[in-house]
Amino acid sequence: KNKKQILIEFNNWPTFHISNSYLLSAIINIKNCDIVAYENYRIYSNSKNSWFEKIKWHIGSFLKLRTFKIYESFGVNKYVQPKINLKIKKASDESVKKIINKLKNKQDILNLKVESIWIGDLIYDTYLKKFNKYTININDQKFINFLHSFIDIFYFWFFYFRENKIQSVLSGHGVYISAVLLRIASYKK
Repeated sequence: KNKKQILIEFNNWPTFHISNSYLLSAIINIKNCDIVAYENYRIYSNSKNSWFEKIKWHIGSFLKLRTFKIYESFGVNKYVQPKINLKIKKASDESVKKIINKLKNKQDILNLKVESIWIGDLIYDTYLKKFNKYTININDQKFINFLHSFIDIFYFWFFYFRENKIQSVLSGHGVYISAVLLRIASYKK
């Protein structure tokens, strides 16, 4: 916990692996940090995070199988998946309650900030991508359930940054929920 961390998005994109292996190599020569791969794509997936998927993640990360082996080759020594505990759920539930009370129209979603961090556009775009919609109905229960899931993940990472020394974040792209870490990192400088 005392050592600084470089967070790198865990994905299966070979071009990302190649470019970021070079980038990590350069950064590691400058900084002495732990390299932590993070999973952050589950929310756009329509599949549930089943017990089988959880077992595959733990076995793969422990035995360094397939993509985990690639990440190990450029120095990843820890893997993180968002896990929602009571502290996160409490903060998320309070935040969602405030958000829902303030929402009057779709523009309110786009302008949304949580903990002074602008994430409204990420919520909007991630919802449209996940549900293949062209717009949002702010009164739809599906949207409200999605908002809860999104804010849960936001708070997981918000508290993760608070409890760890984050040096850098390497993400595959700066849109959708993947950009939450970039927004938090920018806010925390």
